[in-house]
Amino acid sequence: MEPGIEIETVAIQVNKYVAFLFPTMFIGGGGFLWLGVVSHNPPIGYIGLAIFVGGPMVFNNTLRSFFTKKARVLFFADHLTVQMINDDTDTLETTDEIAYDDVATFRMGETGRDDSSYVSLRLGDGRKYYYTFLEQKMGEQEGNVLANLQDYIRNYNTRPGNGHLITYLPSMLAGERGKYLLIGLSVMTVVAAIIQLIVNPRMVAISLVSGPVLLLLLFVQRQSDIAKVKAMNATTG
Repeated sequence: MEPGIEIETVAIQVNKYVAFLFPTMFIGGGGFLWLGVVSHNPPIGYIGLAIFVGGPMVFNNTLRSFFTKKARVLFFADHLTVQMINDDTDTLETTDEIAYDDVATFRMGETGRDDSSYVSLRLGDGRKYYYTFLEQKMGEQEGNVLANLQDYIRNYNTRPGNGHLITYLPSMLAGERGKYLLIGLSVMTVVAAIIQLIVNPRMVAISLVSGPVLLLLLFVQRQSDIAKVKAMNATTG
């Protein structure tokens, strides 16, 4: 069966990238901090921390290039195929074939940090597929994995006689847990302010400012996530 759409792109091996990045940052930065303490030379610790923590942020594109692979995404009427290809030999390494009938929920979006976007698919049996693709923007259509997957899910959900729907999985903040998280943080903010008012009144201003600001940021993010869920469900049937 020929695919309806075939897209050549680049994928990040997120698990391997994270397994390299975070231990390097913590061990390297922590090691220099320890060296600065034992040598009674704090600048050594600060410089090392800046290198190992700030460096990966500055050189993110260079570092992630060591963890990328060619990817081929094939869209069929009844399933999705994602192939990972070796950059050096151009040979096929892995193939994931995912039937839409097996998918329970999905989530997609831009990471917000660079030009990468993610797709997460959760199957009815609990298995999960997660991909991060480069140079994939939500607003684009041609050659865009996210936009085309959204279209294929909408076509699947609106197929006559289809009793199975693929639904968008909301973030934690957009769900019930997010609501209770905000309530819990609100209570903790009030309690912290009361305790500081009793123990150290001069510090209460910190709680009265930082607490509400954090809550406001989380509330705004929750409203944004809820709007995204509604929009995504509306566009996917």
